[in-house]
Amino acid sequence: MILSCAEVAPPPGGEADEAGPSLLTVIPANGSTNVPPTDRVVLQFSERVVEPRAGKAFFISPRFAEEPRVRWHGDRIEIIFPDSIQPDQTYIISLSSTITDLRGNRFDSAGTIAFSTGATLDSGRVSGTVMNNRSPMTGLLAALYEMDLFAADSVIWDSLPPTYLTTTNQQGRFSFAYLPDREYRLVVFQDRNGNERFNPGREAFALPDRPIAVNGPLPLTDLRLSMTSEDTTSAGILSATFTADRLLRIRTVRAIPTAFLAANPSNMVLRPLADTTQAVRARSILETERDSSATLTAWFGRPDTGQYRLEVTFDPERPALIQDTIAIGYPEDRSRPTIVAFTPDQGSHFLRDLDPTITFSEPLDTAAITPETFVFWREPDSIQVPVGWSWRDPFRIGFEKESLKEGESYRVSVTEFELRDPAGNTVGDSLREYRFSTLNVDSLGSIAGTISVELTDLRTAPIMLTFRRVGKTESYTLRAVGTSFVIDVPAGDYLLSGFIDTDLDGVLSLGSLHPYRFAETQASLVDTVEVRARFETAGSELIFR
Repeated sequence: MILSCAEVAPPPGGEADEAGPSLLTVIPANGSTNVPPTDRVVLQFSERVVEPRAGKAFFISPRFAEEPRVRWHGDRIEIIFPDSIQPDQTYIISLSSTITDLRGNRFDSAGTIAFSTGATLDSGRVSGTVMNNRSPMTGLLAALYEMDLFAADSVIWDSLPPTYLTTTNQQGRFSFAYLPDREYRLVVFQDRNGNERFNPGREAFALPDRPIAVNGPLPLTDLRLSMTSEDTTSAGILSATFTADRLLRIRTVRAIPTAFLAANPSNMVLRPLADTTQAVRARSILETERDSSATLTAWFGRPDTGQYRLEVTFDPERPALIQDTIAIGYPEDRSRPTIVAFTPDQGSHFLRDLDPTITFSEPLDTAAITPETFVFWREPDSIQVPVGWSWRDPFRIGFEKESLKEGESYRVSVTEFELRDPAGNTVGDSLREYRFSTLNVDSLGSIAGTISVELTDLRTAPIMLTFRRVGKTESYTLRAVGTSFVIDVPAGDYLLSGFIDTDLDGVLSLGSLHPYRFAETQASLVDTVEVRARFETAGSELIFR
């Protein structure tokens, strides 16, 4: 009988237990003040609890220099501190969801216990929700750091001990309570190695959109954070090769942003080693539609043969990437050019947003293109539509849309053998077709609503709104200025979200560590918005607080 009682196992038989353990009592009592010196806390649960195999069962703040010892006694946990608690100090114990009963039912990680050795308890609160692509993130560490840890110019994050720690629960929510009135820096991160230190090079993280000043002017109890990561690898050029199709193909150590080079290709420079005061500048890059890329394909025209030095400035605030030696030569070109992309995709689009474009893998022989190379047909009657075109840059042809109409379907035929590079290589030997359609505005519905920004400093910034159609891949965006908005969309159900575009680039920023920048403020509607054709759905209110 003694041997059988010693085994820790779920109780046999009976109705399935799906309820997690609850906390009954704490010594010292939760919320008590003027607690005399002690070296331990005792937690009494409603049932027997199990020590987690991985992760911590609780976090104590402020942290002790040494880890406390923990004794598990059935339905009771005894936490023994390495030193007696300090006078006039609020202590916080955050319980983790790794605590379970014998059947594996979890304790809610929102559990927080506090007591004070002084006459009062601190009252500050910080809480929020962490998401990744609209999914809640559970089991993350939420860390608050006192600001004096950041006095130095450079910060080594994985050497910083957080002042306060807690975890996110099944809904992605974290909560700090009983905080003193101070300013902190907040980071929520995946503690992959379990050392309770944030390592930006290997651990994804989330940053807030505002300073964490407890009991300060900004609300801190409903923060919205989104996961991101930071590549700490130094940027550099792995290789740079002048290809047979007269392009310079550059491979970098890590993906680099392409927006600056797309708008300013001349910041890619070839300098002859015989005279580095001379410069041959790129005229275009292929990867303009990507936010970032580890491969850049640039066209410099026809530079002279010889040895060159390459300089690539992808960010005016960072030093140029350098390749000391590149050989330029002209071997025989036998490779076919390709059509990299046709836009728009096969779907329905607003005529006002339409910008038909074909992107090629290399510059083509413009003299070989005839009026029959690109033909637009209106379907289903196969009626030819006259559409003019022009070169946007050496890689792209753009088509005019003045002859296109709303509520129509179109087919674009491309004669492959009339598309050839300067060496005479053709795209193919047949016809290629692309299809798309335009929306009829008269058959659309509309969403109208208001915007409320409770953050005084951000009330004049533009708002980027996204209307994502439920069950579809399509979404529509609107740049709103002021306190109201209206947008026409196809009938259906929509999820509305938005962010305050403080840096005016139209892209949601999730913040950065080096330099430290806050994320942009986000908001969303919990309920879907139902849109009917030819009707306006009003009353949506998006609140940024």
